[in-house]
Amino acid sequence: MTWGAHCFWLLDWSFFSGEILKGTLNTHWYHANPANRTTTLSTHSFTKHPDTKQAITGQIVPNIADIMAFVEDAHYKLIPHVPLCGWDVALCGENNEKLLLEGNFSCNFFRGKFDEEYYFNMVESYFLAMEKMERAGQKEVVGKKKK
Repeated sequence: MTWGAHCFWLLDWSFFSGEILKGTLNTHWYHANPANRTTTLSTHSFTKHPDTKQAITGQIVPNIADIMAFVEDAHYKLIPHVPLCGWDVALCGENNEKLLLEGNFSCNFFRGKFDEEYYFNMVESYFLAMEKMERAGQKEVVGKKKK
């Protein structure tokens, strides 16, 4: 596979077990062709790494609970007033030390599985709170309300 700009592999995984599920590529996003929908769609059909051909589906991400706690802690410390951010974490070395790579502030779910009811309720609650603040003439700035 030739990897160019904006080409990466997206993996679905289980929050609970850390099991890596099937993956997909994003290359179709940058070659949208409304006249031919078949070239713009992808499925979660990859079970092996696109370059090495080693099986990855079914592998377990070690210490998934620790990783989740790590990104929650980073979120609350770094951006407590941002409701949603996707975090990239690398596991490094023999001890799988966690390295926070970046936050994705315009994240989406890249076709991954998630608790839709929880997410939609969270988004609705957030926007209702923002509308209430707007009606009251308040603006929230770095954790402090300013009138």
